[in-house]
Amino acid sequence: MKKTILTVALITAMLITGCASDGTEDNTKNDATTADESNTGFDSAVFIEEITPNVEYLNSCLDAIFVTSPDFGTSYLAAYESEAAYDNGSGTPAILFQREDYEEIAKKYFIDPTLSDLYPVSGYTTNAEVRENLEKYMAKELVDEVFHDDFLEFDGKLYLVRGGKGYGAYSLDMNSLKYDKEMDGKQYATVDMLYFSEYDKTLNLEFEKQGDNWIMNTDTDLFS
Repeated sequence: MKKTILTVALITAMLITGCASDGTEDNTKNDATTADESNTGFDSAVFIEEITPNVEYLNSCLDAIFVTSPDFGTSYLAAYESEAAYDNGSGTPAILFQREDYEEIAKKYFIDPTLSDLYPVSGYTTNAEVRENLEKYMAKELVDEVFHDDFLEFDGKLYLVRGGKGYGAYSLDMNSLKYDKEMDGKQYATVDMLYFSEYDKTLNLEFEKQGDNWIMNTDTDLFS
């Protein structure tokens, strides 16, 4: 009987010791993981907040506004001294005019045959200024892909050019923006691209810190 009681006591002691040992090991592991995350100083939620403006810049480029504020309530057409002066759209207009004056202006000038609308933009006077602003948030090669000097510079003012092609087909679902990973000193995120408000593809976004700013790039072909 005493032998039986002693055996049970030993088994119970071993079980208690084993449980305590397992618990200590788990706690140590959790503490180590927490310490490691703390040492990196990286917070993915804060990162997403910081890079949201970058992604919004790209979204504005897809909408062909390029982070400007065009006055869509006022539009002009361009007229040239001659067809030669028009030079397939690369020439400098002689005047800008509103559509209600078309017949009168057409008697004296060569009208832009594309009849592209020109919307005045405040805050910028050149395409170079718009590009410089975009490159504060996006890599040069990404800016080159989405911005092609889409403004007319005329008489010290800037005008957004809107021709006959469609606009606003592509956009980004900002609610889908999420952190992906860190690799080779860069941070990565993803966001869904929409085509006429329907899912088209997921963009892989790359972010590199330059000074105090995140600069964004992507290895995804935007318009394939």
